This record gives sequence, C-alpha cells and structure tokens, in this order.
Amino acid sequence: MRSVKQIYSLGFASDEIENILSLVLRGESLANLYLIMVGSKQEDAFAIYPSWMNTSYDLEEELLVGLADGRDKAFSLVESIVSDIYKATHNIDVKDYFKDK
Repeated sequence: MRSVKQIYSLGFASDEIENILSLVLRGESLANLYLIMVGSKQEDAFAIYPSWMNTSYDLEEELLVGLADGRDKAFSLVESIVSDIYKATHNIDVKDYFKDK
C-alpha cells in the first residue's frame, strides 16, 4: 500500500497519525480504524476499508489518503476531502488530484 505525503485524518490527535500510519503501512490492523483509499476502479472515487482488510485483502496497489476513527467519521472525512478537492481545483477528479501527491 502506498500513501500520500499529507494524510487526511478524523478522530485522531495529530501526534498519533504518524504512528498509526506506520502500523498500517506495515500491514497491521487497529480496532475501529478505517482506511480511505482512492478507488481502484474507474467508477469509484474512493474506497473505505476497515483496517483489518489491510491484512486480509491485497491492498498493495491502493493509495491511502485518509485515516478515520470509526465508520461514520470515515464518511465525514470523504466529504471533507471532496470539498477540499473542489475548492482547490473547481472539479472533483479525485484520481487526478492525488496523482502527484
């Protein structure tokens, strides 16, 4: 799994993010942690996975853009990311936005 340089997060203290990211990139799972990925299919802007799927599924080619503490926060974080993309680019082309991040 790859990650963008600046991870979006919701529900974690800023000093926790780097430790959590390190665990996730090593393939570990954490209770109630959700991973926000750029969708791998053409029709999917995002994919949201509970972190246990990191060990059970092949997410090696996926691009991690966010971490959320719980399912509801994961959906809220996706809304926030889309809003940020639109403000920055005046479109919602998620894949293009994260292409060089």
